[in-house]
Amino acid sequence: MSRAREFADLASSADSGGIAGKNLLDNAGFLVAQKGTSFSITNPNAPLRGIDRWTYRRSGTFANVRFTVSQSTGPSAGNLPHAMKIETTTVEGNNPNDNEAIAFAQAIERQDIEHIGFGTNTCKPLTMSFYVKSSITGTFYCALYVATHTKVVHKSYTVSSANTWEYKTVTFPALTSGTANSVADNAIGAHIYWVIDSVAHASGTAGSYRDTTGADNNPLFPPSGTSSTGFVNTSNATFEISGCKLEVGEQATPFELKSKASEEIACNRYFYEASPKWIGLINADNTTITREQIQFPVRMRASPTVTNSGVSTNFSIGTVQTNDKAHNFEVSHAGATDFRPALVTPNFKFDAEL
Repeated sequence: MSRAREFADLASSADSGGIAGKNLLDNAGFLVAQKGTSFSITNPNAPLRGIDRWTYRRSGTFANVRFTVSQSTGPSAGNLPHAMKIETTTVEGNNPNDNEAIAFAQAIERQDIEHIGFGTNTCKPLTMSFYVKSSITGTFYCALYVATHTKVVHKSYTVSSANTWEYKTVTFPALTSGTANSVADNAIGAHIYWVIDSVAHASGTAGSYRDTTGADNNPLFPPSGTSSTGFVNTSNATFEISGCKLEVGEQATPFELKSKASEEIACNRYFYEASPKWIGLINADNTTITREQIQFPVRMRASPTVTNSGVSTNFSIGTVQTNDKAHNFEVSHAGATDFRPALVTPNFKFDAEL
């Protein structure tokens, strides 16, 4: 690419509210793992939200295969301390068929991709760069699914050496067909997929957008003529990624490892676990109930789903009101004559992931 083109991309990005080199992905160095650092996938047919902002996704119905997903050690070449890893612990017994596929994925809000201009003649291409290490060599695919237009494009890359960190880049072309997105909100705007293994019987060709309606056109499916990697049918197969960057333009720029504190703030928009604390208040009007509030450190994407565990004996907790800023709840105690500080707050978790 010429320097003139690079400067033109930079100017175009700035004019449309984008910043050249800005990473559209969160927790792309896998520093934040609020939910844990290792997860067993005993139901391969259900999605798993493990490392913050990242999801194990699947299509079809697998019978036997099992996996673990974990935070692992990143590539020293990129000075990256962490990566995300999937490993087969039980094989399927055959390669994917009948609409089966597995992938790593991250969803992006519509309001965070509005500046790209999907569906307009000024739409800009996107470039993905990342490190990958796989025990299986051969051709793999990344995919950009534009949910607002139900279009997907796949780009291939080659793992040349087994169990070796390799740096890859792929560029997704501009999507100029269709109409401009008229709604910029907190719903899903796009998905990025790293397809790990898949049946390949979708229509279209690599590098071109295709429609995703119909059973054979799942966004995970690479174009016709591609082959399964054999991952789901290989014992102890591993696949890892790190330093993932999605940016505007056709030129990959160096990955910036953000501080853990800044990544935690970004991740708290989608998931937050409150710190335990004692709750208690003697109330002259009602000695068996108290109301409390947990304020979120940042405004969450939406009003979250609330779960809790570890409620002390005879205590119960009920939701009064939850929104994207705070959770209001009440605590009661059966048969108490007063209400003294005697309850350790359960482990509140708030989930507003896409």
